[in-house]
Order: sequence, then C-alpha cells, then structure tokens
Amino acid sequence: MGDIIMQIDEEAKKILEKRISKAIDSIDIHSNEKQEIENELRSHFYDASLSKAQKRGSNIIEKVDVDAALEESDDPEDIAAEYVKLHADTLERAGLLSRTAAFFIDLIIVVACVSILIAPIAIPLGILSFTPGTGSTSIIAVTLWKGLGIGLYFNEIPGLTYTIISFILGAGALIVFVTYFVVIEGRYGYTPGKRLLRLKVLKEDGTRIGYKESILRNLPKFFNNLILLDALIMLIVFRKTKQRAFDKIAGTIVVHAGKPSDKNIGLFEVWKR
Repeated sequence: MGDIIMQIDEEAKKILEKRISKAIDSIDIHSNEKQEIENELRSHFYDASLSKAQKRGSNIIEKVDVDAALEESDDPEDIAAEYVKLHADTLERAGLLSRTAAFFIDLIIVVACVSILIAPIAIPLGILSFTPGTGSTSIIAVTLWKGLGIGLYFNEIPGLTYTIISFILGAGALIVFVTYFVVIEGRYGYTPGKRLLRLKVLKEDGTRIGYKESILRNLPKFFNNLILLDALIMLIVFRKTKQRAFDKIAGTIVVHAGKPSDKNIGLFEVWKR
C-alpha cells in the first residue's frame, strides 16, 4: 500500500482521497468498521488507478488514471452504502424508553429556546403568562395548530394588535419547533436529545435519512395527542421492529449509534453482488 501511495501525484491523490472520504462520511456505523471500509476502498481504487497508469506505460498515477478507475467502477458512496445495507438487520434498535427519554430532553430544550425568544416580548405586553387559567390556550395553538403543548400560555387577547403580535410569536415558536425536530434531524440524523443518548435515525436499509423522512416521521409531534397514539401503535403493532407508525410510513428506524455490528461482511461481498 505504501508503494502505491508513493507513485501517485498530489492532484490525483486529493481527488481519490476526497471521494473516499465522502463515501465514508455518508455511512453511520462503528468507527472500527468505518476504518475497515476506508482501507478496503482505498486499496481497491489505488490498485485500479495504478493498473490504468501501467497501461499507459507509467509508474505514476495521475488524475486521468483516477478518473478512469472511478468511471469504470461502482461509485465509492454506492459501495459503502451497499455494505451498510448488508448489515442493517444487525443494528441494535432503540426501544420506547430510550426514545421517550430523548424526546423529553428535546422538549425541555425546545421550551427553553422558545421561552428565551418569546418571553422578553410577550411578558411586558401582557400577552404571556406562565400560569394556565380559564380560557387560556397554548402559545402555538392560539395561532396555528392545537397541540404542541409547550407549556406557555396566552391569556385572552383583546384587540387586533395583540392578535397579530401573538400570531407572529406563535409562528416564531413553530419555526423553532420545525427547525429543531425536522431540519436538524433531517441534516444530521439526530436531535440533541438523541445525540446525548447516542441514538440515530436511519432509513430501514441502514443508510442516512433526508429531510423527506424527517418530515414524515415527525408529523405526529405537530398534532395534539397523535404522538401518544403513534407510540402506542409501536408497542402494540410494531413491537418487534421497534418502529412508530410514522416510522413505518417514513421507512425509518432509530438505532443505538456507535455499536459495532455482529455481522462480519467485507467489501468483497459487496463487489460479488
């Protein structure tokens, strides 16, 4: 391996390493297995590039050799993804207890964020109080939907001005909520609560989720009591797969991140397929 690296020019090396790094960053498995895949990918594509260089009568790998090797072979990202799919069934799925704990951690953080953003405006105007009373409703329910239930309450609001202000504040709270649960999870595969408990959301085949999956699986959080029904369905119907109903719809699973697979599958198994 060392000899091959010594026979590659810097431009070709940067291109190849960048492609391999991108492929490795796209998968979510234990670091030891990542290193194994990285080593096998590097060895495979360096050998393929060297073969191209030798066909040109050169002992130095150049950009044209790397480009040819990548063009003729499967994409490194596809190879890495196929590896993950082969051992997706061995990933340890998270149960209701750990997922509920992560959700409450997230809820506390969201409430704190919304309070910090809204309270300085709402309290001086008399729009917001922290004591629920008769005729009160949640901060987002009064403006958009009923049921986010974040624990901040509006008193009855007289006049159009207060109604407009309350709508803007509610919309701001909703933006925080969507950003936290949908955007962050869609981008990274976890929320801070899940990250703290080492949980990760993946597609059922073990690959990373996107924003579409994040939107679908988080829909119950936007409607009153639907998240409870969704969790109940998980306990009754999908107990073996440990999926909520909207996980099934989105095609997602929640797993314990950073645990090695029990299934030993090398990349040669992927290339054989």
